[in-house]
Amino acid sequence: WVGVIRYLGYFQKYNVLILTLKAAFPKVLRFCCCAGMIYLGYTFCGWIVLGPYHEKFEGLSRVAECLFSLLNGDDMFTTFAQLKDTNTLVWLFSRAYLYSFISLFIYMVLSLFIALITDSYETIKNYQRDGFPLTDLQKFL
Repeated sequence: WVGVIRYLGYFQKYNVLILTLKAAFPKVLRFCCCAGMIYLGYTFCGWIVLGPYHEKFEGLSRVAECLFSLLNGDDMFTTFAQLKDTNTLVWLFSRAYLYSFISLFIYMVLSLFIALITDSYETIKNYQRDGFPLTDLQKFL
């Protein structure tokens, strides 16, 4: 399948897509590493603090799956509703934890991810319209 992508470059519409993905890949990879560290921080925090109080936070992999499903908008109500009200401090922490995670990742991280790809797309479109900028060697000659 990777070999087929090379042949799609001969079509102008697909070529823009392929060039955009190639240009955005390094920036997206760096951004995903940083966002992944924040995601891991939330994962470990949820596992350590909320593990004894919520079945979705009992194991590290379950926390990661729960946070990923929350990121996609699945199971939000059940995650909030299943938390046991035995300890007020844990209940308050869980609300702050879940609200901050959802707000940070849905409104900021995903928006920045889209902005990185959009910026690469606009750059490629400008290069196709105006031509690629001259290199230092071409300017010198």
